[in-house]
Amino acid sequence: MQELTIKVALVDDHPIFRDGIERLLKADKQIEVTLQAANGIDMLRQMESAAILPDIAVIDLNMPKMDGFMLSEEMKKKYPEIKFLILSAYSSDYNVAVVIKNGASGYLTKNCNPSDLRDAIHSIYETGFYYSDLANKNAFKILSSKNLKSINIPDREMQFFKLCCTEMPYEKIAKEMDISVTTLHGTRQRLFERLGIETRVALVVFAMQSGIINQPNQPNNLNIKF
Repeated sequence: MQELTIKVALVDDHPIFRDGIERLLKADKQIEVTLQAANGIDMLRQMESAAILPDIAVIDLNMPKMDGFMLSEEMKKKYPEIKFLILSAYSSDYNVAVVIKNGASGYLTKNCNPSDLRDAIHSIYETGFYYSDLANKNAFKILSSKNLKSINIPDREMQFFKLCCTEMPYEKIAKEMDISVTTLHGTRQRLFERLGIETRVALVVFAMQSGIINQPNQPNNLNIKF
């Protein structure tokens, strides 16, 4: 019986980081790094001439020429059979929501444990997804939901909803709405219960999926704080 080999591509603009990840993954005999690219354009060019395509691409977000947001969109269109995992220094809810909407199967930060990265690759290969605190099951489930526009959302909750889909932290949203943070948390909880979601990431995915907000090509600021 042939041993399982998961073919992985690494896309990051720092060669030292890519080499370090490759050495880390070599500790797992079932994972093989078959492609390294410095940015999205480099990745797509190599894919066009690759004899064997990777099963999973591990993609950074902040890269020159073509970043991870744009690459994730292109991958979804051109190579829908290839799963991809975001491995980024940035962890804002909005960034996570955008790449999930673009088709990412998981999201990790670069300060994760080495075992988390290996576990994520195996989980994505075996199940199609890797759930974590950032990219949880609730957010992914929204993408297959139907009749999203049939839910009636009161005006005040809708105002909060749309402000959640910006760079603003909760404290600034409360100030914009001229309410206390305590009142805002109550509004958030009612909206979460109404939509059947649990996190701000899921809320932003819901907004994109239902057309409540238009998804930009990428966030204006990768390091959005929530």
